[in-house]
Amino acid sequence: MGFKKRQIATSAIDSSNAGAPIGRSLGMSLADLAALTSAQLLGTGDESLEISGVRDDSRHVRKGELFVAVKGMSVDGHNYADAAIKNGAAALVVERKLKTDLPQLLVACSSRALGILAAHAAGRPADSITTIGITGTNGKTTTSYLIEAVLEAAGKKPGVLGTVSYRWMGKEKAAPYTTPTPLVLQDAFTKMKAEGCDTALLEVSSAALHMDRLVGTQFDVAAFSNLSQDHLDIHKTMHEYRDAKARLFGEQMAPQGVAVINIDDEAGAFMAEAAGAARVLRVSRRADADAEIRVLSFTSSIGGIKTEIATPTGKLKISSEALIGHYNVDNIALAVGIGEALGFAHDVIAKGISEMRGVPGRVERVANSAGLNILVDYAHTPDALVNVLAALKPLTKARLLCVFGCGGDRDPDKRPQMGAAVADAADLAFITSDNPRTEDPQSILDMITSSVPNAFFADVDRRVAIAAAVAEATPSDVALIAGKGHEDYQILGTEKVHFDDREEAAAACKARKSFSKDSILLETGGTCIAEEPCSEFSRVIIDGRSAAPGDLYVAIRGENFDGHDFCQQALDAGATGLLLEKGRGKGFSGATVIEVDDPREALGHIARKHRQDWGGKVIGITGSAGKTTTKDLLATALRGAGRVHAAAGSNNNETGVPLTLLGIRPHHDFAVIEMGMRGLGEIDYLANIALPDVAVVTNAGTAHVGRLGSPAAIARAKGEIYERHTGGGIGIYPEDDPRLGDLARACDTRKSFGDSTGETTSDADLCLASYQPQGAGGCTIEVEYEEETLKIDLALVGKHNAINACAALLAAISAGASLESAAESMARVKAPPMRGEIREIAGRKVLVDCYNANPTSMEAALRTLEELRSGRQAFAVLGDMLELGEQSAAAHERVGEHVAGLRIPVVAMGEFRTSIVAGAAGSGGEAWSAADPLAAARAALACTEPGDWILLKASRGMELERVADSMHTESQTGESR
Repeated sequence: MGFKKRQIATSAIDSSNAGAPIGRSLGMSLADLAALTSAQLLGTGDESLEISGVRDDSRHVRKGELFVAVKGMSVDGHNYADAAIKNGAAALVVERKLKTDLPQLLVACSSRALGILAAHAAGRPADSITTIGITGTNGKTTTSYLIEAVLEAAGKKPGVLGTVSYRWMGKEKAAPYTTPTPLVLQDAFTKMKAEGCDTALLEVSSAALHMDRLVGTQFDVAAFSNLSQDHLDIHKTMHEYRDAKARLFGEQMAPQGVAVINIDDEAGAFMAEAAGAARVLRVSRRADADAEIRVLSFTSSIGGIKTEIATPTGKLKISSEALIGHYNVDNIALAVGIGEALGFAHDVIAKGISEMRGVPGRVERVANSAGLNILVDYAHTPDALVNVLAALKPLTKARLLCVFGCGGDRDPDKRPQMGAAVADAADLAFITSDNPRTEDPQSILDMITSSVPNAFFADVDRRVAIAAAVAEATPSDVALIAGKGHEDYQILGTEKVHFDDREEAAAACKARKSFSKDSILLETGGTCIAEEPCSEFSRVIIDGRSAAPGDLYVAIRGENFDGHDFCQQALDAGATGLLLEKGRGKGFSGATVIEVDDPREALGHIARKHRQDWGGKVIGITGSAGKTTTKDLLATALRGAGRVHAAAGSNNNETGVPLTLLGIRPHHDFAVIEMGMRGLGEIDYLANIALPDVAVVTNAGTAHVGRLGSPAAIARAKGEIYERHTGGGIGIYPEDDPRLGDLARACDTRKSFGDSTGETTSDADLCLASYQPQGAGGCTIEVEYEEETLKIDLALVGKHNAINACAALLAAISAGASLESAAESMARVKAPPMRGEIREIAGRKVLVDCYNANPTSMEAALRTLEELRSGRQAFAVLGDMLELGEQSAAAHERVGEHVAGLRIPVVAMGEFRTSIVAGAAGSGGEAWSAADPLAAARAALACTEPGDWILLKASRGMELERVADSMHTESQTGESR
């Protein structure tokens, strides 16, 4: 199909020069140029002077050529006029008069003048071939590949200028810009025409339209895909961005051109209006839409897309194995519309789309040796991420992993939006750099993580983030690496370095850690009773529900379940190995079956070997109170010194510690391991598995006194952590506990942390020098270490957390971090759920601290409530402290006495609620008991007003957060009434 195009020229051109390449004599005088560009000719030069060529780069100007001084976004060509003159420029095109004797063509917009001049200098090659332009935030590249395939199926010879590459007639080169600059663009058209192309297909960027790169070129078909937030660093507002896109339809359309527009996007109507009198083909995915191109039905699976589409010339059925997802249905429909505009038969359109083999960097599979589903995609906007994740989620058997980042020196507003998109759709988020350019990569990550509260991994090194995702992925997962797609570089600072997501993912697959059958037999003393050809396992797991191909399933017998009952479930999910108790391995086929005396102990042996083979440092933490918070503080503090592995929850028992250790990957530098206990010898067992380089005891209070009998026994049990380390171990203890100080002598080095804010000055190695509460915002502390004082803004409430921060800082320093980097990183920590978390409910500030409780932590929480109330009413909802044995009633009564002494009303729940009430009432306090969370919530709301403070505190088994939920529900119900 041919199109008749409008000529832009405003003056006659010598037709003998119509095909002259840029740089040759055009037979154009200064007067011709002035008329062509609507310019005012300044100076006293000869108006008949012929100009030999057009340039926009002063370095490339030759004698007798015209230099166009373009004012760009970061560089102003007017500043380089002297260099152009020195190189032989015969005249200048300017937007403001310059001090020079050379003739000057004064124009309103030099970039528009350049477009017109470039087209005429090249002989307007695009006028004699069919031109197609595709614009939109997302989908341009995929649609261009679809149309390229359709054109080839129609026997056409297309040339393509797009994001991935510039290519025609078997030649291809990487694209420096999505849409070339005017001189490059016209030179490309010239070469396409000379080498036999009959069609030019362009991805048209908003930046190119904004910068007038397409002025001088008319499009026979112009298509619009969609509009979502992007490039606001260029356009400033979404309206400006939309208006730039619309220029393709309002200014660049040929007289007989056709506009193909996706009207499902709310900007579609604006684009259609911009097309004016041109013919418009409206495209919609809705079967009942008022559109010429309508998707009647479609299915999308891992095997591709099948769809039926209605057009003005009938219906056609299309299949594409290369594309998946609803957003690619939109791209296919747009391609059908372009095919219709070009007048192609339906069988040609369907054939071309079905034969398109895929788009580089657009949901592109990464071939790998690990059998993983790894996809690379160019999605780098919130909308594109939402679309690709929505397409992949229903196709994922297990978990959807997403590696992504955001570019530096670009629109910062989309960073939290992209984070929210991944947090909402992906199971595991891996946050990293894209092209940080001259921005601090960590500051970009911080903006993203504000909307990804539970990111699985975050690191500024993209290579490490990809390796982390590949190491975590199983064959049942889908891992998406988003943002760069086909790009084979990263821009770090001002330097462009080679980096290809596909290469990095494939390399990471080869480096994946595995567990050999022989090593497991050696470490566990097990016997292989059924052997399949599987000598390596990708993971060691204990949950049959999470099994994936290549796993070794360890059957653990618990108090309420027996893992042996789920062996077949694990095998059905793809596990290739079972590790069971002796005598229970028969009857299973298709797997390597290993029998041992005790699978739980075997799990520990496997984890110990895994830890020994790793080259990083382990920091072990235990204590009666504060160990989980200290673990979280330490994990954050160490991030300035390296990559840290730590369990998301406590995960601190004889099963949790081995599983945490098994999560260590080669890219980790530190592992922070929390260790809990219920009796003597348990910490020793866990420490013997973890082999900590640094051993920390936060305190030794009365938690578990019911099991151990006395505080002294608790101290001995906690101190077992000091006796197991890899050599050169460092023991850290609270200065005010000489029992732990003596036990820490088992380490080669011991260090203490303490508090100097009271009446006594601490002699600890690191001490809290000052503590200033900042209300709900946390506190400001000063710490002293080796005669250095450092101030830290800590986003946790309560002095007990300031002490925990001191323990964490000392541990971080002992592991190799500097005080400054540890303190800077620690300032980013946030209160974890239910451990000092502050929620706003019905205008009240609710301190939710119900992850654990014992007399020490209960007293600390009440002190914090007293500190936070700041003259307002305070109220406490307290529940049972568990595992206190015979001392339970007395301990709860003392809590009641303490809360009464603070003049804080209390409602108590649980088995020992009467003891709390008795203690409070006996000391003149106000106290009630509640049988359920709703009763406690109603009491808390009735006794407080907006602005007041409420504490929820109990052992984990009480699930006291239900009171907060009931408060929220009750307040909402009250508002509705």
